Amino acid sequence: MQTKKSILNMFRTAWGGRRIRGRLLGFIQCKNVHLTGINIENPSCWTVHMIYCDTVTTHGVSIKSRGIDNGDGWDPDSSRNLMIFDTTFDTGDDCIAIKSGKNPDGNRVNIPTENVRIFDLNMLGGHGMAIGSEQSGGVKGVYMRDCVIQNTKYGLELKAHNSRGGYIEDLLMVDCVIDRFMAHSVTYNADGIPAPTLPYFKGITIKNTVIDGAGRAVELIGFTHDGEEHVKDYYVQDVLLENIILGNENDDIKEIFLKACNQITFKNVRLRNGKKTTYTTNKDTVFGVQIID
Repeated sequence: MQTKKSILNMFRTAWGGRRIRGRLLGFIQCKNVHLTGINIENPSCWTVHMIYCDTVTTHGVSIKSRGIDNGDGWDPDSSRNLMIFDTTFDTGDDCIAIKSGKNPDGNRVNIPTENVRIFDLNMLGGHGMAIGSEQSGGVKGVYMRDCVIQNTKYGLELKAHNSRGGYIEDLLMVDCVIDRFMAHSVTYNADGIPAPTLPYFKGITIKNTVIDGAGRAVELIGFTHDGEEHVKDYYVQDVLLENIILGNENDDIKEIFLKACNQITFKNVRLRNGKKTTYTTNKDTVFGVQIID
């Protein structure tokens, strides 16, 4: 007779193991959800996942998943009118990961995530704040203010795979402290029939913010087909960084790296000691960069 453990192991083997793990709190096609006043710990995978939802408010919550594989904290997915504030994260993966459908299913259903308000958060570990990589239906209208994203792996990260399509558009971050800012492609979530077009990221503004983590401060790398380096529609484009402080008191240099970018503006971007920073570009695929002191 098979034991419960052997049956579970059989299903894990048959269905790809780690992919069958459930979410701790899952909201599906829900409206007017208010999540507050609780501590949430140790999920088997993502901690809070809402999909095809409308109007979800989260505040006064602590989310801990350190050491959990794919232990995301708060994952809105193909949903709209979302707000989170007064919440602390210490996670095993992305603290927040805004999504809009996974791979071919995301392309088929094609429901974007829209109108997300994020403020007064402390992200104290894990990978940081992410949009993607599952963003095949698109993400639009994300506003962040007064957030601390420190001791994380990536800081603020916008990410997608070339084959998944979708978009990230209209992101505003104001008055935050973050480790890094990255917008680029990743190598995972690429399975299944590819989308007909590349992804694109555009309309990104970061103001009055400190970027003080280790390593490269900013990395913007758009999407290109092999052998087609000048399809600007899929570049990272229309980006403004204004009143930005880079590094800490001991940093004499912080790198900003650009590739496959169009219409990028840096206005009053300085090291903490007041010196100018360095910009590294791939000159064949970077257009319209303005540096305004």
